[in-house]
Amino acid sequence: MVSAPPTPLDATLTALADRLGLPAPVSLEQAAGRVLSLRGELEHVAIHLRARESRRGWSVELTLGIPGRGKPEVELLPGAGGHRVVGNARRLETLPEALLIALADHPSHHTRLWPGGVHLDFGRQLAGLEVDRLARLLAQLGRVV
Repeated sequence: MVSAPPTPLDATLTALADRLGLPAPVSLEQAAGRVLSLRGELEHVAIHLRARESRRGWSVELTLGIPGRGKPEVELLPGAGGHRVVGNARRLETLPEALLIALADHPSHHTRLWPGGVHLDFGRQLAGLEVDRLARLLAQLGRVV
């Protein structure tokens, strides 16, 4: 199932940057579609939210901190009936419940956690890409990086 963002992503990222005190997002027009990029730091943690538009829709990814180059400590993979845990399930138990609730707003996410960073691909269901939900997710992810 594919769902589009509830509002145009450039407006959402601009409002998110304003709310969090981040530099304005950058928008690049390319032949294949637009690329939006929001970069900055929240409480000394680097963030980078990237959105790429294509004929198939948007691809949106979020990176906080410095993800590892090797295998992640724990990974949440979307699947039929929910997410599957790959890796250290005990690490998942240490995450705050508020983070898991914030992730539930993004049902098709694929999240990978390392000790110093996190990478999240929002997948094809983008209805949760609202300013309030993204701000809550960023705040919670920042606590575990």
